[in-house]
Amino acid sequence: MPALDRYFAKTAFERLSTHLTETVRKNAFPLLDLLNEEGRANVANIHKALFPLAKTASANAMLNRLISDFNEQAEAKNNPLRLNITATKNAGANKRWVWFEGPAAAPSHQPTPDLNAIPQNRLIGQLGMPYNPPVIVLLTFNEYEHHAVLEAFLGNQTAKTEPREGITYNLLGEHGGMKIIHAISEQGSGGVGATQQNDRKSHPRLASPRCDCGWDCLWYE
Repeated sequence: MPALDRYFAKTAFERLSTHLTETVRKNAFPLLDLLNEEGRANVANIHKALFPLAKTASANAMLNRLISDFNEQAEAKNNPLRLNITATKNAGANKRWVWFEGPAAAPSHQPTPDLNAIPQNRLIGQLGMPYNPPVIVLLTFNEYEHHAVLEAFLGNQTAKTEPREGITYNLLGEHGGMKIIHAISEQGSGGVGATQQNDRKSHPRLASPRCDCGWDCLWYE
């Protein structure tokens, strides 16, 4: 995993910190203030900050224990964040470094005070005009056809309805880029043409449908 710079190291540590023991969290947290811009902390500076009274050998041992405990607890939580240290001890504390490794998360949303200062009524929206898809109207003439249409388009789902002037319309959603609306024809009151005219008057979205379709089912016993 890549080494994290200071920003990403702090962000990743904050997400993990609530899952660390109090001892590890208290001892590891000061490391964040010692990280340079590239995300590395000098071992000599860590010794001075965390173990000021310890000799070099003891300070190295306590730092290694802290790194080991941190990595074990991160792994126990399936968190990929890890602490690493320069392996070669012969270089001396001044030439050894500690850093975090892990996946770099996307930066959090940054405040925009200049934009926030603009009055709400002066903000201009960037949304375009809504595009209304073409409408297809399905007309059925009996209970069997009615249920067949609902089952074909919705399966076991309940249709969304919209009542208009005593007529209930079933909104069957969009299919193939077209909005499908189902209406039940009033047989015996002027035929299909009259029903279509009544539907268009009572429902604005049916004023100019792309087409009207009658649905017919044949039943055999």
